[in-house]
Amino acid sequence: MDTNSEKLTFAEEFKLFGFFYIMQAIYWMSIGFMAAYWILYYYQLDLRFAAISLILLVSSIASLIFEIPTGIVADIFGRKISVFLSYLIAGLCFVGIILVGANLIGILIFSFFLGVAQTFKTGALESWFIDTIKYRGKSKFTHKLLGRQGSIGSAGFVIGPFLGGILANHGLTKAFWATALSMLFLAIYVLFGKEEYFKQQKIRIIESFKEAIETGKRGLSLTIKHSTMLILTVISFFLTLAFALAYNSYQPHVTNLGLQQQYLGYALSIAGLISIFVLNYSDKISKFFGGRKNSLMIFTILAGIAIFLIGTMWIPLILFMAIIAWTVIYELMSPDSAPAFRDLFNSFVPGKIRATVGSMQSFVMTIGGMVGLILFGLIGELWGLKTGLVGASSIVLVTSLLYFGIKKLER
Repeated sequence: MDTNSEKLTFAEEFKLFGFFYIMQAIYWMSIGFMAAYWILYYYQLDLRFAAISLILLVSSIASLIFEIPTGIVADIFGRKISVFLSYLIAGLCFVGIILVGANLIGILIFSFFLGVAQTFKTGALESWFIDTIKYRGKSKFTHKLLGRQGSIGSAGFVIGPFLGGILANHGLTKAFWATALSMLFLAIYVLFGKEEYFKQQKIRIIESFKEAIETGKRGLSLTIKHSTMLILTVISFFLTLAFALAYNSYQPHVTNLGLQQQYLGYALSIAGLISIFVLNYSDKISKFFGGRKNSLMIFTILAGIAIFLIGTMWIPLILFMAIIAWTVIYELMSPDSAPAFRDLFNSFVPGKIRATVGSMQSFVMTIGGMVGLILFGLIGELWGLKTGLVGASSIVLVTSLLYFGIKKLER
């Protein structure tokens, strides 16, 4: 196979990895059609907030249960088949949710399998891409290629929400159909991918569960003993909780205040476009604010302020701008994807157990998200969505203070 060369032209890069780039663009465009409308869709079906919360919780629970079993599918049949199943099942579930209308039992069933569908993709897609890079002799450019893939995915997310906003103006169901059909198209597209190097692995169901338990123990041990890791993990929990509460509350809240629903999609599209450029300069932005810790604290405070404005303002233009601001700021401070947070988090983790600690953080964030969903249902029913947004902003602002606890770069 090709060996690493000193340069990799875009033409050569696209020839080797364009399949993955296009797949990423289609995926995020597909998700983008409904990104601003998931909660609003259920809300307009006259479902109560407690029911909407349950729908989202069912999907999260399914993801926790099936993460390991579906991972075994990729080992047995290959990453390509696993990713294909993910998109196929997701597309069919989206169609099912549309067809059952306001039938809560039907929505819950399809939402459960949506959570299962997601587990077929997690890990398998990234492994497929990374292994393809290695097989084609370009591992030297892994960082660059991952960045390119993410950037092209962001471009897809610019297009998706914009078109979703246009479709939503004629009814949310039309935007939902766009997501469902494009996801089914993506499943067909995946079948044209190549995985020439795949070798079937032995079935290791029991071993996989044992490894998962051991992973949790080792990750928990490091997290508790390392003060900085403990702080970052606690921050991850509360921010994920707050964002789950805020994200699920803001859609019906702002439309009730007069912001036309198509502008939710336009806001995410504009934010996606800004994020493409902002993320390219994330390192410089971090240095401008005095380093990773300082920049994360500042942007976390700004995120809290943006959420507070969404919850307390009533002027549609301000709401529109606050949604854009929150979405862009999220890219610069979120514990799951912000470059500064990921860099800070990984700088304290020994290489041999990096995946272990990462899985522990992911588990903690999943629990935080589920707690946030429960709070969304309870607060929405008892005190209203404005209270949920103000509460979420308060949690974010208080959580930002935890960065003061990081005194030095412990190794």
